[in-house]
Amino acid sequence: MEGALRILVMEDMKRALPSAEALRNYDVIIFSRTRFEQESRDGSDDEGRRLTSSPAMYDLYSSPLKQLHFLRVIIDEGHSFSSPNTNAARVADKLVRADYRWVVSGTPAKDLLGIEMDLAAIEGTVERQSATSLRDLAVEQRKQFSLEEESSGAAKSLGLLASHFLKVRPWAGAGIGEKPAEWEEYIYRHEHLRRRTFSGFSLCFRSTLEAMVVKTRPEDVDRDIELPPLSHRIVRLEPSFYDKLIANVFILVLTANAVTSERTDADYLFHKNSQKPRYQLIANLRQSAFFWTGFSKADVAAAVEHSIKYLTKDGTSCTEEDRQLLNECVTIAGTILRSQGWESMSKSHEMGLFLQKWPAESADFWTFDDSREPLLTGVSQALQAQAHVNGNLHSADPSEGLPGIGLRALTSLRAEMAEGVTAQDAKNETTMKMGVPSSSVHGEPPAASRPTLSVNTKISPKKSSTIPAKRRTSETTVRPVETHYAAKSTDASLEKRIQPVDNQTELSMGSPLRKTQVVGTTSAKLSYLLDRVMEFHEEEKILIFYDGENSAYYIAQALELLDVPHLIYAKTLTAQQRSEYVVVFDQNEKFRVLLMDVKQAAYGLNLSSASRVFFVNPVCRPNIEAQAIKRAHRIGQTRPVEVETLVLEGTIEEAMLERANAMTRYEHFDAKTLEDDEKIQRIIQQARVVHVDLDDATGYGQMARLQTPQQLFARPNRGAASFLENPFPNPFPSASKPSKIDSRPTKRQRQKRSVEPSSFTCGGSDETGLSSDIDLTLAPHVGLSLGASSIPSSSGGPPGAQITPKIV
Repeated sequence: MEGALRILVMEDMKRALPSAEALRNYDVIIFSRTRFEQESRDGSDDEGRRLTSSPAMYDLYSSPLKQLHFLRVIIDEGHSFSSPNTNAARVADKLVRADYRWVVSGTPAKDLLGIEMDLAAIEGTVERQSATSLRDLAVEQRKQFSLEEESSGAAKSLGLLASHFLKVRPWAGAGIGEKPAEWEEYIYRHEHLRRRTFSGFSLCFRSTLEAMVVKTRPEDVDRDIELPPLSHRIVRLEPSFYDKLIANVFILVLTANAVTSERTDADYLFHKNSQKPRYQLIANLRQSAFFWTGFSKADVAAAVEHSIKYLTKDGTSCTEEDRQLLNECVTIAGTILRSQGWESMSKSHEMGLFLQKWPAESADFWTFDDSREPLLTGVSQALQAQAHVNGNLHSADPSEGLPGIGLRALTSLRAEMAEGVTAQDAKNETTMKMGVPSSSVHGEPPAASRPTLSVNTKISPKKSSTIPAKRRTSETTVRPVETHYAAKSTDASLEKRIQPVDNQTELSMGSPLRKTQVVGTTSAKLSYLLDRVMEFHEEEKILIFYDGENSAYYIAQALELLDVPHLIYAKTLTAQQRSEYVVVFDQNEKFRVLLMDVKQAAYGLNLSSASRVFFVNPVCRPNIEAQAIKRAHRIGQTRPVEVETLVLEGTIEEAMLERANAMTRYEHFDAKTLEDDEKIQRIIQQARVVHVDLDDATGYGQMARLQTPQQLFARPNRGAASFLENPFPNPFPSASKPSKIDSRPTKRQRQKRSVEPSSFTCGGSDETGLSSDIDLTLAPHVGLSLGASSIPSSSGGPPGAQITPKIV
């Protein structure tokens, strides 16, 4: 189209960059960051070797970028370019010449986020107020100068960005012989003639920022952009019977370690030399507030045995309080060991599901324990039963065959429980630290090694190498789903993966299967989430932040059971898949729920189609939490945004959240991880047994009820969630390891470049004869772009500085 911009997108790692002559014909060139970094191969051969002697004798790659002179290079989310040691920064510095250099970022400096990011720490309340009412207080807090923070965080990273990528004078020398000004010498106020005192920021720093940074003020944003209201509340949930058992297993482990090591020697988890296992155990502890199956019966028995040996040993020096606490843990461990349901879930790594009105003739073949009403089974088992009945709706009795399927599904589990301690359990008895089972300082076995089932999933006979065969149950009848990733997939291709199913046929009105309902789960958080999702998903899109892949897997299984279409934005997705998922969720009405790893939520993503946000576990870091919320509460949002953080009442999790909310901005800054905070450590060290009512050990008392029971068989919308894409790591690396992609240009491609004409003229050229009216922009997900728009330069700043680069 005449008058339109000519745009080249470079994101395919296999695609060679066109010649310089071809590139000059474009107005805008957009690179993904990974594709841009690939140009760092300049000067190396096909094997990545760089030859210093006689390079002309070898076939070396020469990047076309260095033959061009760009009008402008624009880096989206470019704050990372403050480090000159990344491949992207090296390419921008060594290969790209440009008249103007811009960085576009909402977080232009390390550890310095928007004012809204401070509000959570300032409020200190459960019911959060609007950001506007607290902004002035946040601004005043930021005016307080902290040497420890300001000398190593934001100010330093801005200096590195100015001197390395933006090349701002006088912080970067303009040529040979010009020595750059020393950043720390001028931007801080030093009240001693010979010694640096760092007593505050100088006026030079202010003038540098005014010349270098183009920013929008909060009051301008409020005037020009009116966002819908945002509310955030903490939802405190009563732990289920099984939530309490899981919490008490961790307290048993922590207490056994603390008391038997007498809180002093190197075996103590809070000893200075035990940092790594302590971090892992606390990470597991935080994830266990949703659900946890990482401990076996043998692990608990070993911890009890170790504790009893210590309690009966002469000459111990623990306090009477510690002795009493350990005795309480040993007592509650008896309740855990007697729980057949807990043992079944531990061995199968299944989330427990409670069903009422299950067909009586097959109940014995599906239950995880002795219960029948309600019946306790696993979500994977419920999916199998659902698939069987839904696939036989045309028969006279759709439940025919259920006993046989249930028998095969639970055969290995029951055989293992009858045998008692297995070889794998015996292996797990080995302790890394005194009184601490090795399973507690390792990650929970990946739940994703078991399939998410649906009616039309394709079955593969491959065997998981992650979880030992004896500790898996569903694989006796169901094999993992084959996962296929297309090289290029679109919204339409995603929809094709949703397999069509028969959702018209219904159960006969007199069928007892109509009465079979999901009435609860073993996780209070999952039950609450399912109720909220079923309440809102038809009218609103939902964003669920999780911490830990198993949590996402369990939620995804439950959503599939209830036929809620969803996507999982996991860290293992490729950059292309992540971009695809965001676009599809935002634009396709069929996908109602997006599960997102909270660690992936701070990268400029726009998820404004979601108006309901849930945090499965408290983030406890205000900046990370606020960044995640901003994925939904941003420009483009048309609905009020409701945010809910789920926390188990009366647990370590709740105490940690209260402490995190009370921490100041500087305390958060000082704690590299939350566990580094002394008061957080004290909370964990002083944890007490969660009271368990033995009356809740059976019947409806043991479950976390759904407020609205859900039909299990022949659901009206069945098949809607049969999405086959699995973003989790492949559990069979030896069987289906992806081939290595060699994205370097072929020899023929390099030869083709070498014979193309190298001289041409275009408006504005330098000594290379190549165009200088192209812009270059790097975006984190889409790429680098080159554009030919004409924007006047600006200048200003400290004396002697010629400021043209900009941070927007």
